[in-house]
Amino acid sequence: MDAHSLDQGLPAALPRQSVWMFSGQGSQYRGMGRELFLHEPVFRGWLERFDALARQDAGIALIDELYQVEPQQPFERLALTHPAIFAVEYALAQTLLAKGLRPDLLLGASLGDFTAAAVAGVLPADAVIGLLGRHARLVEARCEPGFMLAVFGPASLHQTLPALRSYSDLVGVNYDAHFVVAGHARELPHVEQALRAAGVLAFRLPVGFGFHSRNVAPVAAGWSELLAGQPPGSAPAIPWVSCATGGLVGAMGGGFFANVAQAPIQFAEALAFSRGLLGGAACWIDLGPSGTLANFAGKLLAPQHKVLPAMSQFGNERALLARILTSVPPRAAASSSNQTGTTTMKAYLFPGQGAQSTGMGAELFDRYPDYVARADRVLGYSVRALCLDNPEDRLGRTDYTQPALYVVNALAYLAAVEQGGEPQYLAGHSLGEYSALFAAGVLSFETGLQIVMRRGALMAACRDGAMAAVIGLEEAAVRQIILQEGLANIDIANLNAPTQIVISGPVADIVDAQAVFEKNGCFTYVRLPVSGAFHSRLMAEASREFARFLEQFTFAAPRIPVVSNVSAQPHRHDNIRAMMVEQMVGSVRWTDSIRYLAAQGVDDFVEVGPGKVLAQLLKKIIPADAAPAPASVSAPAPAPAPAPARAPAPVAVPAFAPAPLPAATPPAVAPPTAALVPPVPAGAAAAPAAIGIDALGCPEFRADYGLRYAYVGGAMVHGIASTALVAALARGGMLGYFGTGGLPLERIEEAILTLQRTLAPQQPYGMNLLHGALEEKTVDLYLAHGVCNIEAAAFMQITPALARFRLRGLRRQPDGSVSCAHRVLAKVSRPEVAAAFLAPVPAALVAELLRQGKISEEQAALAQRVPVADDICVESDSGGHTDMGVMTTLLPTIQLQRDQAARQFGYAKKIRIGAAGGIGTPPAAAAAFMLGADFILTGSINQCSVESGASDMVKDMLQELNVQDTDYAPAGDMFEMGAKVQVMRRGLFFPARANKLYELYKYYDSLDDLPSKVRQQLEDKYFGRSFESIFDECRRYYPAADIALAEQQPKQKMAYVFRWYFGHATRAALRGDAEQKVNFQVQCGPALGAFNQWVKGGAMEHWRQRHVDQMALAILRGACDVLNTRYRALLGAG
Repeated sequence: MDAHSLDQGLPAALPRQSVWMFSGQGSQYRGMGRELFLHEPVFRGWLERFDALARQDAGIALIDELYQVEPQQPFERLALTHPAIFAVEYALAQTLLAKGLRPDLLLGASLGDFTAAAVAGVLPADAVIGLLGRHARLVEARCEPGFMLAVFGPASLHQTLPALRSYSDLVGVNYDAHFVVAGHARELPHVEQALRAAGVLAFRLPVGFGFHSRNVAPVAAGWSELLAGQPPGSAPAIPWVSCATGGLVGAMGGGFFANVAQAPIQFAEALAFSRGLLGGAACWIDLGPSGTLANFAGKLLAPQHKVLPAMSQFGNERALLARILTSVPPRAAASSSNQTGTTTMKAYLFPGQGAQSTGMGAELFDRYPDYVARADRVLGYSVRALCLDNPEDRLGRTDYTQPALYVVNALAYLAAVEQGGEPQYLAGHSLGEYSALFAAGVLSFETGLQIVMRRGALMAACRDGAMAAVIGLEEAAVRQIILQEGLANIDIANLNAPTQIVISGPVADIVDAQAVFEKNGCFTYVRLPVSGAFHSRLMAEASREFARFLEQFTFAAPRIPVVSNVSAQPHRHDNIRAMMVEQMVGSVRWTDSIRYLAAQGVDDFVEVGPGKVLAQLLKKIIPADAAPAPASVSAPAPAPAPAPARAPAPVAVPAFAPAPLPAATPPAVAPPTAALVPPVPAGAAAAPAAIGIDALGCPEFRADYGLRYAYVGGAMVHGIASTALVAALARGGMLGYFGTGGLPLERIEEAILTLQRTLAPQQPYGMNLLHGALEEKTVDLYLAHGVCNIEAAAFMQITPALARFRLRGLRRQPDGSVSCAHRVLAKVSRPEVAAAFLAPVPAALVAELLRQGKISEEQAALAQRVPVADDICVESDSGGHTDMGVMTTLLPTIQLQRDQAARQFGYAKKIRIGAAGGIGTPPAAAAAFMLGADFILTGSINQCSVESGASDMVKDMLQELNVQDTDYAPAGDMFEMGAKVQVMRRGLFFPARANKLYELYKYYDSLDDLPSKVRQQLEDKYFGRSFESIFDECRRYYPAADIALAEQQPKQKMAYVFRWYFGHATRAALRGDAEQKVNFQVQCGPALGAFNQWVKGGAMEHWRQRHVDQMALAILRGACDVLNTRYRALLGAG
């Protein structure tokens, strides 16, 4: 898991190249391409042409089957789906070509290879539609029924699960957590049972035959007869990569097409090959019906690539098409814009040893205190003191230099991203490569620091060598001198610039070599102040020890390409560890690395870290008056420019009046992250699909927010409900709210911008709005940035800021109805608070906002026609602030209030009532839906996930909780009132200490009244500091008027000092401060304990395997199983 929480959005700039991808069987559905058929004449013309051919060839009415039959009707008949998939994909490709787009490369998967063949001009489209029809009929006649099953998990499961291996074939690997198996239909129950028993999520694709498996072997030899009379195919006019071979398509024939249908789908391999052909960033456009290849590609590609679906079964095809048209640039476009308006690609470069200096990082340590604290815990000493004070000149020692420089480089990267965004490439010089690997997400901050510490210690122990810089000779000359002059013990350590080369070897040899190099034309020979022969064979023993040390770590695939010092090419995921070891003994090929980056189009090189060493080298490698030099290790050649695509003959488009279409479906959302999910507990076994997760909750709620599921992740303060958490839910078709409580406005704005940059326009997100001092300014921020969805919490009445947000979204539609672009979801736990949100904004408040000019006259006139909130979330006993309510009592009560309000105010639209509090397992979610909840909202369980903003230490503690491991404590923000929050109790003193403070506050009138022993206990044990020092800190936090009042009222002063402890306990937990662990305040409800028990022994037992979208889907699917099982039992069927 990345230790730094940088959200992975698409780069703002446009990639240079485009790849068109075509998918096959399993991606189809009725209605695919409906909007394009209605609004794009080229698409419609081609579809009508194929419809006429299919009618003539097989009596199949493609258009009627696609757009006239009810969408829920089965769509698996091969004679229909084979030509339909091709027709829609090819028509869409011709639509893009007609709009001026041209692909650099085609990528076909299974049936999609036939579309690629037609688009590349290999076979005429008319011939392909007939060929696929004949193939479908041949399969239906000769093959037994079969199945194809998508499995969410590593492909190694096919070998480790005996039943899976025996009863199915592995027919496709799409990425490391998704593969496909296929086989005979009679074997499907064995396969599904094995997967269920292993707790592995899988679903059957809508395909009636097991393509790419033994199930279709009877037709493997039939391609010769299918192609009889077909003229030989032409050479591809556009480069075409097939998933059947994992490489470029050359010669055509029956053998190739038999392989397409029979061989496994090598999508990951084909994509990697395609990426290598292109060499740089690309826009990968999925022209398949469901966007499945876009989902797979998104898992495999680094962020400088852009991945776009062209269609989705959730509709919105015109918007997707518009996005493609604005995302694919002219041929000359690059990846980002500079100040002059020209386009650039950016690389961040990290310096290595030699860049260090006293005072480095001074501007960064206060900016990133959490990282500094984490570094100190790993190092066992203060990195700040080391860098700023340099005690005993330790920065000159390798074992101190390397970790210090790694930390400063990492912090500098965080600052660089905040200022200039993420780069397209990363590279680091020697030690700096570890900072680059951290930035790419290959290793966490702590893991990188541990590795660098060990590396520095091993290198510091090598004291029998020396190094020297040879200035003025090129690499070839240096190598020739070493060979001819008998300098056999000397190695080339660093190729820093064309004529700046560092050599390494035994001390005596380095000393003697000076005269030799100077005799042979060396301009300058400089001995370097190091104690070892780094990057030479003398480091061999250290490298072997280093290799043993690295065995304990696993490394993630780079999110951003990192150019290796050893190869001067981007790191491959499968050899990162080997390259780390090799770097200790091998040359740092810095010149070739920079030339490689220049060859990829990088022209903005940013040095990230202390000093300007790399900037000086860059001037020598790529002079300002010269074009970027080609890499000495040749970069992959760009794909040849495509020949103009053959346009279809003009097609007459007769008038066509389709039947009235159903209302638009919700906008498309990316499929959720796939992974193993825990088994449903005993008693909730799988049931016939009477109720599916798409049916849970209110359809209107899902449609309004653009969701697939009626599931919400609630806000959690201090960004614990992080941008990563919100984005994961959005991509999974759910809604999340970012936790703004306790954050300054700058952090809130940063979160908004991150989410808007990361998510697609149709993917929803929400922000928290709390009643408090920052409320007005927060609403200003939301209005300025176009935030549409807020979660209103801690409101006892409707405030001017909340009302302003709601009313500013009101518009009168042409038909006289009212629409509101600003949606409010109110969390309530009391009926009187619910009543305020169920009513319109109070008339007096509307009048005052109008008087102040904060709303328009139209908005004021419409205010009485809508409630304050679109949605009410009834919060039962939960983590954090709680009234300890009971769902079975509260939810029906507020549902009744809702119905009464609707009658009283005559609302045109239903107010949705959802449920929260205690929902951590499928039975709890099922109970909420059975009570009529329109949606469910979870909180506590989400903070123990990969995406949560909680510290790793807190997550480790949370995953051990059971249902009894929480307690109630006073709320720090409402201390004097005695309001309660529910917090984690297990292993902590906080609940007891917080309650003791409240009891003391009630009993005594001032700090001076406290007994001396009690005062000593509080200052020594609870606070670790004196009351007066705490109050001095309060002076900096509270307004001067409040402090003046506290100095006159001793009890208020006591409250401020006691309140400090609550903030201190929260900050310690957020930092993961081990020394303050017993004082952690972690707000949490028993739902997490229930979730922990449910997943015990399964794939999500450890929080590092918990992703919020997967957790949500597991709960929803389990809830369906519970509901279906209970339903059958009630009917006497079970």
